[in-house]
Amino acid sequence: MVFKSSVYVPRAPAGAVLCNKNNSTDWLCPLGHSTSLSLSLLMDKTTGVDLVVKTVPVPDTGDSVWESPNVLCLVYDVTNEQSFTNCSKWLEKARSQIPGTTLPGVLVGNKTDLAGRRVVDMAQAQAWALGQGLECFETSVKEMENYEAPFHYLARQFHHLYREKLEVFQALV
Repeated sequence: MVFKSSVYVPRAPAGAVLCNKNNSTDWLCPLGHSTSLSLSLLMDKTTGVDLVVKTVPVPDTGDSVWESPNVLCLVYDVTNEQSFTNCSKWLEKARSQIPGTTLPGVLVGNKTDLAGRRVVDMAQAQAWALGQGLECFETSVKEMENYEAPFHYLARQFHHLYREKLEVFQALV
């Protein structure tokens, strides 16, 4: 980690992308691709008083990234209605890559530490997630509250999918 001008700036691991940035850095989602390009992101002021610009290497974001997703993590900022609205677009894009297949996933509302600035209600997010077949979580990465739960859920879902595919292959042998 790096401290610069009283703002905590996390170092992004290789092959990580900041999801649903919309002028905020909500979540790090690891991706398994080796090609990368640099993307300049504007860090939100929620972690300090200074504005910091950080260049983060991210994988190529062409359509190949969306090829056959197994699980999905949609992250929105609870203080930004547009980031929540954009989740529909991202879900549609991901599901279009695997038509006729169920895509397990989570909807994660981040920045719950900013309760006074909240514009997306938890009930609204839960209702939308339920209607889309997603699990809904809220977290504050800044306060390190509930940040692991969505990843544990996704890991269990991925493991379940793996076991199902393994059983199919074993039945063929």
